[in-house]
Amino acid sequence: MVVNGFNSNLRFLQEFIFTTAMELKGTIDYAHQACAKLFWVKTGTAIHGRVVKFGFESNTSVRNTLIFFHANCGDLKVASALFDDSAKKDVVPWRDGECEATFDEVPERDVVTWNAMIAGYVLCGSHEQALEMFEEMRKVGEHPDEVTMLSLLSACADLGDLDIGNALIDMYAKCGSAGKALEVFRVIRDKDVTSWNSIIGGLAFNGHAEEALDLFREMQRTNIRPNGITFVGVLAACSHAGENMLGRAGLLKEAFDLIDAMKIEANAIVWRTLLGACRVHGNVELAKRANEQLLRMRKDQSGDYVLLSNLYASRGEWDGAEKVRKLMDDSGVKKNPGV
Repeated sequence: MVVNGFNSNLRFLQEFIFTTAMELKGTIDYAHQACAKLFWVKTGTAIHGRVVKFGFESNTSVRNTLIFFHANCGDLKVASALFDDSAKKDVVPWRDGECEATFDEVPERDVVTWNAMIAGYVLCGSHEQALEMFEEMRKVGEHPDEVTMLSLLSACADLGDLDIGNALIDMYAKCGSAGKALEVFRVIRDKDVTSWNSIIGGLAFNGHAEEALDLFREMQRTNIRPNGITFVGVLAACSHAGENMLGRAGLLKEAFDLIDAMKIEANAIVWRTLLGACRVHGNVELAKRANEQLLRMRKDQSGDYVLLSNLYASRGEWDGAEKVRKLMDDSGVKKNPGV
C-alpha cells in the first residue's frame, strides 16, 4: 500500500512537471531530494531531463539538488560533470557553511545524508573536510556503503593519502567485508607494503586462503619486499585452511629466513604463528628453531611447549615429545586446562 502510494504520488509529480513550467524550481528541488533519498534513479533522471528542457539547469539551487541526487545515487561522474559545467563557477555551488548548517538541522541522519555531505566536499575539492566528515560518520556508528567508499577513494587519490586507503582496507576486512577491502586495494594506485599486508591478512583472517596466497604471489612480482607481517598473513591463511598450501608453495623456509633476518626483532606473535604453521605442515626442524626464539623471550607460556610436543607426537617421535614435556616441568611451567 505504501509503495503504491509513493508510486502514485511520483507519477502525479512527473505529470505535473511535464505539463507545467511555472514556479517549478522549488518543486524540482524537493522531488530530486525525495528521489535521492529513495534511490529512485529512473524517476530522478526523468526529472533531470525536464529540468534541461525547461532551462532550469543554470539555476544554482536546482543545480545543487541535481549534484545531490546523482552523488547519492552513486553516479559521481554525472555529479562531477554538473559541478564542472556550472554556469556560475566563480561562485562555488557547494557552499560549505550553508550545507553544514542544513546538515546540522537534520534530526535523523542516515548513510544517504552523510554521503551527500562527503560527496559534496569531494566535488568542491575540500578533501580534508570530506575525510573529517567520514571520521564523524564512524564515531556516531553509521556504517559506510559503496557510495561513501567511492567518495573517500577520490579524496584520498587527490590528497595522496595512502594511510587512509590502507585504513579503509583494514576497516572493511575487520568488518568481514573482504570483497570491499579488495575493491579498495585495487583502486589504490601507489601501494606500499602496508597496503599488501592489510589485504593479505584481511583475506586470510576472513577465510579466503587461496586469494591471500594469490595476492602474495602477485606482490612478489612487484618491487615491494614482503616483511614479517606479510608472512604472518600468509601463514595464517595456510593454517586456517588446514591444507598443505604453505609446503606446496615452498614458503615455510622462506618465511622463517625472512623473519629471522628482520631488522626489527620479531615478537612472540610472529614466532608463535610460524610455530603453529610448522605443526600444520609437519616441519620439526623449523618448529624447534621457532620454539627456541619463543623460549628466549618467555619461558612461562605453556602453549608454546605444547605446540612443539604435539608436533613430535603427531610424527610418532615420542622421545622428542617427552623431552619437551620435561623441559616444561624443569622450567616450572604448568599446562593450562584444555591445552
